[in-house]
Amino acid sequence: LFGEAIRLQPNAPVSWIARGLNRIEVGRIDDASRDLRHSEALLVSQGNREQAELINKLNEHILKRPKIIQQDGNNAGNTLLSLSAEAIPLAIAIAVKAFTFLP
Repeated sequence: LFGEAIRLQPNAPVSWIARGLNRIEVGRIDDASRDLRHSEALLVSQGNREQAELINKLNEHILKRPKIIQQDGNNAGNTLLSLSAEAIPLAIAIAVKAFTFLP
C-alpha cells in the first residue's frame, strides 16, 4: 500500500512518513530510518522545516534504541513501546501533521 503510494507520488512526504511509522511499529528500524530521512529531505526541499525537524528528532530517537526487536514483524507494536517517552509524542505529532495535509 505505502509502496504503491510512493511509486505514484514519490515526492509526497506523507507516504514516506506513513511507511516509516509503519516500519517502526513492525520493528524494521533501519528501513524506517531510511524512509524518515527521505521524507525529511523532501520536506526541507518543499520548505516545511518545522515538520522536517520533528522527523529528524524521531529518527534520532529510534536509532538510539537498542535493536532488541526482531526484524520479522512478529512483535508488531512492541517497537513503539520500546521508544522513549519523548519519542512517542513525536511520532504522534508527525502522523497528525502529515495526514492533515492530505487533500
